[in-house]
Amino acid sequence: MKASDIKVGKTYRNRGAGKTQRKVTGIGLEYQPEHRFRSERPDWMVGVEYQQKLPDGAMRQGFGDWSEPRRQWLDSFASWAGSEVSE
Repeated sequence: MKASDIKVGKTYRNRGAGKTQRKVTGIGLEYQPEHRFRSERPDWMVGVEYQQKLPDGAMRQGFGDWSEPRRQWLDSFASWAGSEVSE
């Protein structure tokens, strides 16, 4: 997906099997990730805040429920997103 396709309040599934869902709770400069993970991105790059939901039966802590808010770069989130989840 393109970064311009990502909207606050919408839920997206990952590419491929599409079993992981992320609900966008905020987009903007104030949502830049705290840890840049070897990424030299300029201060004007936009971040996204989201909550993640894993599929039922996933062998990870917190499956089936929405996670605490997490942050990621908007362009990275858009690359991760395969499609919007219909409500």
